[in-house]
Formats: sequence, structure tokens, C-alpha cells
Amino acid sequence: IYLAGILAKKQHRIRDFTHGFLPPLLVVLAAFFLIDIQPDFSTGMVILVSSFVLFIVGVVLLRHLLLLGALTIPMIVWIVSRSSYRMDRIHAFLDPWADPLDRGYQIIQSMRALYKGGIFGVGFGQGSSKIAALPTPHTAFILSVMGEEGGIIAVLAVTSILVFVVFRVVRVAVNCPDEFGAYLATGVAAI
Repeated sequence: IYLAGILAKKQHRIRDFTHGFLPPLLVVLAAFFLIDIQPDFSTGMVILVSSFVLFIVGVVLLRHLLLLGALTIPMIVWIVSRSSYRMDRIHAFLDPWADPLDRGYQIIQSMRALYKGGIFGVGFGQGSSKIAALPTPHTAFILSVMGEEGGIIAVLAVTSILVFVVFRVVRVAVNCPDEFGAYLATGVAAI
């Protein structure tokens, strides 16, 4: 909301690095760092990526965006590499079978739940992975539970609904009569 308001208000000066682009960038980076020290890196990344999308739509100069990328990509790599649990998550994502009883356990159980669901699923409320196998089925692996219980049909249905909502929000952004509303809808779609 803040970034949409600033981009709409400073649209005539957004191409000026010092007075247009830098102040909202500093606010976004400050928000990212405050969220990261919680630690909640994924929410911080959502803020960074959606802000980057808004900067692109806000017609920020390409050289400013390249500078932003040149600064933030090494910063993100450094933040991830200094934390062992973040590196463990990346390694588990890339090869869950390297440590199937620890780092890769939840990913492997997620794949098993999806496999068990097949095309039509085992029936809603009938899945066993959420009870015994998946340690946190209500968070990042909710889709695995849905895939086990409703099958690939349920997964495709939810994915289709999400894609439909994003396209509708983008349509709102394109047809919005004021700049603030257009930027706000764009930010929602990016999130």
C-alpha cells in the first residue's frame, strides 16, 4: 500500500534516482531487514519481489533496476548463506533423498502424499499423511494434503482458481481509473 501510494504520488519524479527511486527503495529494504531478523526470510522475499514488480510497472529507469538487482542479489545470497537452516532447506529442496530422515523428510512425505492421492484422491478427510507423516501439513505443505485427499483434480482446481484470481486482479489494475488503484492491484497480483 505504501509503495503504491508513493509511486502514484511521485510518478513525475520516479525516474530521478535521489528524490524518486531511492526513498521508497530504502523503506522497502528496511522492511525486508526488519522482517528478516524475525527470522522470516520468505515474507521478506515476497515484499522484495512484489516491490520489484511495482518498480517495473512504475516505469523506473532500467539502470536503476539493474543497480537494484546488482545490490540485492548478492545481499540475498549472503543472507541465505550465513544461515545454516536456510542452506539446509535449499539442499533438501535440491536433493531430499540425500538426507531422507532429517532435512529431506517433509519433502519426501509430501511427494508420497501426492503420489498416494493419484488422480481422484483418497477422499476428503481420509488422508493419513496429515496425521502421521507431514510434520506441518497446515503450512507450506497444505497442497500435499489436498493432493492426497482430492487428487490431482483438486490440485488443478485450486491452481486454476488462483490463476483466475491473479488474472482478474491484473485486469482490475489495467482498467483502474487512478494510478494508486492500478499500483495497488499490481502489487496484490505480484504477491
